[in-house]
Amino acid sequence: MPKPTLPAMAWPTLARTAGRLPGSRYRDDLARQASRGHFDADGLIAHARTGTTGIAVDFDPVGLAWFGHFVASEHESGTNVEDTVAVFRLAYRVGGHRALSGDLNAVWVQALSLAGQLGAFRSVLTPRRVNSSVLWAADADALHPGSPTTADAAWLAELNRPFAALGIEPLGLRGGEGVAFDRVYAAATADDPDPDLPLVSVIVPVYNPGPSLRTTVDSLLAQTWSNLEILLCDDASTTGSELFAELVALDARIHHVRAPRNGGAYAARNLGVGTARGEFVTFNDADDWSHPRRIERQYRAMQATPGARACMSWCIQCTPDLRLTVLGRPTERVNLSSILFRRSDVLAGMGGFDAIRKGADSEFVERFRVRFGKEALLEIEEPLALVQLTQGSLSRDDFRFLRTNPTRRQYMSDFRHWHAQLRRAPEGAYVAPGVRAPFPAPDYLAGVRPAPRDLDVVLLANLTAGAPTVVDLAAEATALVDAGLRVGIMECLAPYDLTASVREARGSLAEAIRNGVTRLFPGDQVRARLLVVRDPAGPVAMPDQALTGLTAPHAVVIADYAPHHGGGYDPAAVADILASRTGAAVAWLPATPGIGTAIAESAIPARVLPPAPFGALESRPGVPAAAVPTVGIALDDPTPVTGTDTGLAPFLEATSDSEIRVLSRGPGRTSGLEALGVEHLRSTAVSDDEFAALCDIIVIPRLPQRGPHLSRWLARALANGRIIVAPRAYEGHLDTAALYLDETDLAQLALAWESAMVAAQGRRAADWAMSHLGAEAVRSAIIPHLTSSKETVDA
Repeated sequence: MPKPTLPAMAWPTLARTAGRLPGSRYRDDLARQASRGHFDADGLIAHARTGTTGIAVDFDPVGLAWFGHFVASEHESGTNVEDTVAVFRLAYRVGGHRALSGDLNAVWVQALSLAGQLGAFRSVLTPRRVNSSVLWAADADALHPGSPTTADAAWLAELNRPFAALGIEPLGLRGGEGVAFDRVYAAATADDPDPDLPLVSVIVPVYNPGPSLRTTVDSLLAQTWSNLEILLCDDASTTGSELFAELVALDARIHHVRAPRNGGAYAARNLGVGTARGEFVTFNDADDWSHPRRIERQYRAMQATPGARACMSWCIQCTPDLRLTVLGRPTERVNLSSILFRRSDVLAGMGGFDAIRKGADSEFVERFRVRFGKEALLEIEEPLALVQLTQGSLSRDDFRFLRTNPTRRQYMSDFRHWHAQLRRAPEGAYVAPGVRAPFPAPDYLAGVRPAPRDLDVVLLANLTAGAPTVVDLAAEATALVDAGLRVGIMECLAPYDLTASVREARGSLAEAIRNGVTRLFPGDQVRARLLVVRDPAGPVAMPDQALTGLTAPHAVVIADYAPHHGGGYDPAAVADILASRTGAAVAWLPATPGIGTAIAESAIPARVLPPAPFGALESRPGVPAAAVPTVGIALDDPTPVTGTDTGLAPFLEATSDSEIRVLSRGPGRTSGLEALGVEHLRSTAVSDDEFAALCDIIVIPRLPQRGPHLSRWLARALANGRIIVAPRAYEGHLDTAALYLDETDLAQLALAWESAMVAAQGRRAADWAMSHLGAEAVRSAIIPHLTSSKETVDA
C-alpha cells in the first residue's frame, strides 16, 4: 500500500494551505493523508460520491473531514457543493461526531443546505455541534420561496428570528419589481423623541451607483434617530447623476458631495468626514441596508458603557434574493462600516483613512483601538444591517473561502506591525486625510499600476515568523540589504512547513519589509539576478502560477536535508521547474558533504557547491542559564518516546531524586514521558525560541520527519550556548557544536552541569553559531553568485 507523502501534521494547516494555493501539490497530499495513501484528490472525491465506505478501515476520519473542508473552497469546479457533501458524509460514516466539530460542521451544514440535503442530517447537526447562526441560515433558506413576495409568512418569520430575539421591528417586503433586497423595509418609530439629540452624519461612499443606493438611502431616512445628515460622497462617478438628483430631492437631510477626481472608497470617506457637520459620524456602504434602529441602538449602547468612544454593530450577509447560506462564509459578522464615533476624536486624534483603495477600514478600526484603548471601541453583537454578497464586487472578490488575496493578508501584517509600535506612543496614530500611512502597502491595494522590478536577490521561503524551515529569514534579508543589495521575498512553502501554522510576515520580517525588503506576489513582474530557494521541496509543491512573472539567470538552492527523505524532493525535478518557470540555472548549496553527494547522484549533471550551513540570526543578547538545571526533550510529533530508543530511561532514573527539571515540548500529548515525571509543554503554549531559552541541555531523541537539519530554535539554542545532545546523524550538520547520544551519558551530563566540561561545550556551541550563522556568512554564500548575473539583468 502506498504510504502518505507527508509527515503527520495539523490537519487544519494542510487543508487551509491547499485551499489557499489552488493547483498546488497539497491538494493530492491532503487526500493521500486522509485515505492512508489510497487515493489522490480526484480519486477520493470519486470514491466519496459512490456513497460507500469501502476501505473505510484505512481512512483517517478527521483527515476526511478536513479534506471536505478544502473541497468546499474549489468553487471553480462547479460541483464543489455536491463533492463537499459526499466527502463529509463519508467522514461521518467512518468516524461519527468525533470526525467533525466547529468550523467543519458549519461548512457541512452549508453544503447540505445548498444541495437541498440538510433534512437527512438535521437531527444530528444540532446547535450543540454547529454555530446557531449557520443553522438558522440553513433553516431560513429551506423555507425560501424562490421568488419572495409579501405573502411568504413562514419564510419571513424564520428570516426575522434575530430581530425578534432583539425585540425590534421585523423585516418586511414591499411589492413590485426588483430583487428582494431592494424591497426590504422595517417600520419603526422613535420610542421617546428627543429634540436635543446630537447630529449624526452618515457618510455613504458612492461610485457609479446602482438601484441598491435607493434601498440604502431609504433605510437611513427611516432611522429612529431623526437628527441626521446623509452625505452621498460621490467618488467622481461617471454615471448616476439623475439618481443623485432624485435622492437629494427626497429630503433636506440628504446632500451630494462630489470629489474632483476618483480616489477610491476611503478617499470618499475622508471627504465625508471633512465635510460633515455632525457631532458624531458613521458610515453605510452604498449597497447595504441598515435597520431603522441601528444608529439609535449603537449610540445608546455607547453612552451606557463607561470609557466607550465609538461603537460597531454586526450585520447579516445575504444574496440579492435574501438567501443567507454562502459556502464558507459566516452568516453574521461584525460590520466595520457601522462604526459610530465622535467626529472630533478622529479629526484630532487619528486624521483619516489610509490612502489606499482597499482594506483601509480594518486598519482604521484597529488603529482606533490602539489610539484610544481597546475599551474605547464597543462592539455589540446585534445584527443591525443586511450586507449584500454581490458577484463581481471588487473588494468581496478578494475574500473567497480559504482564498483571501495575499496582498490583503500582507497589508494586515504591515499595519499590525506599525500598530504594535504605536502602542508605545499612541499619539503617533494620526494620519492626515489623503496621505499614506507610514508602512508599506502592496501596489494592488494602493491603486498603483505595478511596474516591472529589477532586484538583486529574491528569497523564496516560508514567511512565517519562526518557520520550521528557515533559521531567520529577516536576518538573512537584512544581511543582504546591508550589503547594498536590492532584496525581495516571495512565499514558497514546502511540505515540512505545514507541520506548523503558516502565517504572513510579522515581527522582525515585517520590520525588514518596512525598511526596504520588497514583498513580492505571484504575477509581479520581477527580474532578479539571483534566486535563493530556502527549501528545495518548495518549487515542486507550489502551484505553477506561484512563480509567474519572476525571471532570473541563476538560482542557489539551500539543501540542509537530504533528498528523498520523507516528503523530500527530487533534485532533478527541482532544477527542471526552476529552469522552466524562471529561466534559472541551479546551483546547490548542501549543508553537509553527504547531502551534496546525494544531490549529485540524483541530478546529473548538478552543480554542487562546497558544503556549508546557511542562515543568519537576529542579534540578541545571550540568555542566562536557568536557576534550576533544566533538561529539555524536543519532540517532532506526539508519538510517545520510550527510553529504549533514546537513552532517556537511565537518565530519568538517575535524576529522579535530584533537583533537575525535565521538560518536553511537542504538538500533542506525550503520555509515555509524562508517566516518567516529565513536564510537558504543548507547542501552542511555548514557542521554539522560548523552549530553547528555558533549557540548559536540549535532547533531540529522534530524527525529525524532514531528517537532520538546522532549525531556527536549534540555531538559537546554540547561539545562546545551550548544550545540544543529538542523534549521530546530526554530526554532519553540527560537528563539535553538539554532543551525540551514542557517547553521551545524559544522567552524568545533567548532574555535572556546572562543571568546566559543560561550560566548555556551551562555548563551543556559541562559537560555532557565531562563525556559521552571521550576516557575513550569508553574504559570503550569496554575493559571489551575483557577479555572473549582473550583465544579464542590466541588459
